[in-house]
Amino acid sequence: MSSNTTLAQALDQANPNRIADILQKVKLGTMLTPRTTTFTPASSQKDVTLDPPALMITSVRATRGAGGSQVAGPYLVQDVGGTVRDNGGGANTPGACTLSADGTTLTFNANWSNGLGAAPTDTCIVCYVPRSYTDLTETFNITGE
Repeated sequence: MSSNTTLAQALDQANPNRIADILQKVKLGTMLTPRTTTFTPASSQKDVTLDPPALMITSVRATRGAGGSQVAGPYLVQDVGGTVRDNGGGANTPGACTLSADGTTLTFNANWSNGLGAAPTDTCIVCYVPRSYTDLTETFNITGE
C-alpha cells in the first residue's frame, strides 16, 4: 500500500516510522538555526541573495563606512508588493526593502548600494530564520503502510 501526501501533511501526521525521513528531507536542523549574514554590496547592486532562503527576517541593518552613508540604519522588510526606499539617514527613519516570495532575495532601492559602496567597510547585516530547503507542499511518497 502506498499513499502520496505533502511534506506538510506528513509532518502533521507525525508517523513515528516516517518522521526521521521527513525531518531529514526538510533539513530541520538548518531550519532551527538562526542566521546572521553580512554582505558588502557592489556598486549598483540592488539585490541580496540569501542562502538558505528565509522563512522570517528578524532584522536588516546597513552600517556606515569611513565615508559615511545616507542609507545606513535599520530597514523594514515587506512582501514583494511593497515599496522600497532608502533609510532617512538614521535610526528614527527606517528604510524599506522587499523579500521575494521564495525567501531568497532582498531588494533595496538603487541608491542603497551606491551609498553603501562609498566606503569598503559599508555592509548590510541580515538576521533571519531559514525556511525548509524543500517546499512543504511537495509530494512525499509513503510506502508500506
